[in-house]
Amino acid sequence: MATAQAPAGVAQLTVLLASWRIHLEAANLSAKTIRRHTEDAALLARFLADHGGASIRREHVEARAAR
Repeated sequence: MATAQAPAGVAQLTVLLASWRIHLEAANLSAKTIRRHTEDAALLARFLADHGGASIRREHVEARAAR
């Protein structure tokens, strides 16, 4: 049985999550905030992997966050 491989951008996002967690800890955020942020980012990575690395760019995320 073959396994689907995540697009390069999704794989890179997954790798960067550990580094981002360190950044959030260095910013002295609460453990709950760090957990929520990293869980949400992991869910986004999984969604993108499941949908073929949908063409989402930084502008899309920033536009959504500004609402």
